[in-house]
Amino acid sequence: MQKNELIQLHTFLYQMKMHLQGMVEGEADPDLKEYDRLEVTPYQIHKSKREHKLAVFTLSKEIADLFCCNGNENGFEKLSGRLEQMAIRSMTDKERELYHSALYRQDCKKNDESSDNDDSSDGPSSLT
Repeated sequence: MQKNELIQLHTFLYQMKMHLQGMVEGEADPDLKEYDRLEVTPYQIHKSKREHKLAVFTLSKEIADLFCCNGNENGFEKLSGRLEQMAIRSMTDKERELYHSALYRQDCKKNDESSDNDDSSDGPSSLT
């Protein structure tokens, strides 16, 4: 695929994501920020073809995740996983390290929140 065709696809997916986020507003998972971390928009034509390719895969994954969050699990989870694999393949080593460290931080944050919820549910019952 030529770079200009890739940018056109990137533009289409970007507009589609904005439209879908507007439709689902508060229902979407707030952790869908991988695309924003890339700091590559379709309007930055000076970025490399590889960067736009990574953005397209990441954006496609987030769109599939938006469909999964809204109960449309007709294969979107599998598609999302496959798109994530393709995005990881197109990353540089440094980007992979950053990606995995971000995932690790998200897992730690979720574990901390779940342990805080467990502790708070035990607290009031022990007082009585």
